[in-house]
Amino acid sequence: MSDPCPKVAIITGTSSGIGRATSIALSKAGWDVVLFAGREEELKLAAAECLTPTSIIVGDVTSEGDVKRLFEETVKTFGRLDLLFM
Repeated sequence: MSDPCPKVAIITGTSSGIGRATSIALSKAGWDVVLFAGREEELKLAAAECLTPTSIIVGDVTSEGDVKRLFEETVKTFGRLDLLFM
């Protein structure tokens, strides 16, 4: 039975490695995921492996403006945030 209000996670560094693996694992566990990294093409490939609603946002965690946009877009798209994985 699916959760009527799925949890939402932001995962940074999702172009590769631990970030990418975490985003896919959370998606398989039923979480909606927001993928955040600097390489758009790699984000698209990671998103294609996710099974739940997924949003990609291109940006840099060292940029205050990018991080602000990340949180604003997440809340706009999903209405909430339950987990931040950096």
